[in-house]
Amino acid sequence: MIKLTCVESNGLQCLSLAFSDGSYDQWSGEDLLMTKTVLTKPSGDEAYLGRAFVSFGALACPNGLEL
Repeated sequence: MIKLTCVESNGLQCLSLAFSDGSYDQWSGEDLLMTKTVLTKPSGDEAYLGRAFVSFGALACPNGLEL
């Protein structure tokens, strides 16, 4: 199973992701963040999204949102 190994904020609701197989990608949370749910609403703040981290190989935010 390929897992997320590193996440870095790229600003403007975009994250750079690195995976266990050596691949890299950019993730834009724009569509997800437009849903305005209890878990996604705080992530609309660029500084908040910049606090995203890797949790057990998945993308996670401080409020408990995991992708």
